[in-house]
Amino acid sequence: MTRVCNGCGSSSTYVNKKSKEVWYRDKWSGKGFLCNSCGLKARHTDNKDKYNEPKNKKYRENINGYKDQQDERSKKRREDKPDERKIYYKNNKSQEAENHRVWVSNNVQACIARNQRFLENNPDYFTEYNRKHYKENKLRTANRRARLRQAMPPWVDLEVIAKIYNECPAGYQVDHIHPVQGKNASGLHVPWNFQYLKAIENGFKGRRHDGTYENEGWRKKYAVYERAKSMLAKEREGSELTSRPEGDGVDRTSELED
Repeated sequence: MTRVCNGCGSSSTYVNKKSKEVWYRDKWSGKGFLCNSCGLKARHTDNKDKYNEPKNKKYRENINGYKDQQDERSKKRREDKPDERKIYYKNNKSQEAENHRVWVSNNVQACIARNQRFLENNPDYFTEYNRKHYKENKLRTANRRARLRQAMPPWVDLEVIAKIYNECPAGYQVDHIHPVQGKNASGLHVPWNFQYLKAIENGFKGRRHDGTYENEGWRKKYAVYERAKSMLAKEREGSELTSRPEGDGVDRTSELED
């Protein structure tokens, strides 16, 4: 008797149950048979959790060992092919930038926590970085001064500009509403293009321009950043409270001695 597999279409002569040919009844379609290969695939699909549970259990029990092995393989790969990642990034720059943007937008709290941990572990990093940056970017700084001079009309009142800079409140910086070096639009170095922003806001705004006269589109993203930062601060405060010993923390030994 010849049987035809409903999966791959192969056929063979079926002798009896004791023969080496293994066939499964095709209970998924309700009629016909499946060969050994297609039958095993179908059984595995229907019992995926059952077949994967031993692997998952073994992985959970040895998760640290698997992570160490993965780190070792990654380290060896970086040593054997040091320029592989750079070449891939160069060939897929736009896709990598989009992936990074999506990841950051979905993991704002993780990014803030990582930056804060870095600052706590490296308190003098930015001091040294600023010194090095100044030495390596003297030309860039000079070019920016030149651009400001080019963006400043000859009829502008320099005293008014100086007054705006001198009256800048503490903790604030003078920002150009329309960036002087914007990607899509550039503004002038004139008094009506100035505004006072906090240093963190000015750094976050950067050269962003949303195409409107007010250029307030960056504030929505900054609000999301601030909410995530406050949530992270509350979580840290809660974890510190739970880790403190019981009591109000007041030394009452003098009261006992009296």
